[in-house]
Amino acid sequence: MSPLPHLAPLDAQDAALATELHALLQQAYTQEALLLGVDPAQFPPLQHPVHALQTGGEDWIGAWEESRLVGAVSLHADADDEAVGCIGALGVLPCEQRRGVATLLLHAALSRQGLGRPVSVRLAHANAPALALFAQAGFKEWQRWSEPLGGQRQRFVKLLRRPG
Repeated sequence: MSPLPHLAPLDAQDAALATELHALLQQAYTQEALLLGVDPAQFPPLQHPVHALQTGGEDWIGAWEESRLVGAVSLHADADDEAVGCIGALGVLPCEQRRGVATLLLHAALSRQGLGRPVSVRLAHANAPALALFAQAGFKEWQRWSEPLGGQRQRFVKLLRRPG
């Protein structure tokens, strides 16, 4: 097994970095759409252009192997409560999964948000790998709902990790 990648802030306003980040997210979101049984052409995250990453106002942390971006996580304030941090996206190249990259990124995101601050994440309930990752890090179910996604109803869950 190769060593874990190094982490560094990722400036999504930089056009070249935003393009590389967009390509990574396209692969990760295509995989997620298929996992959820949704046609990738109808999966909303796959419709976001590069420009949306550059103007989204999220803080990004990238996981790098030499000069190649292999994973990334975004952070922002939770839309329901500004005092709560929120993980907006967490993606790892499919060919780099099962190596601990997502866990490394998640722990970096939690450290960046501050261990005394609650942190949330919104997931499709059918995304078992992501649910397991967040449960392992101490996230608990906070809210549950369903909404249309890709021509069908999907169940969603918002998880919260409280300090301590």
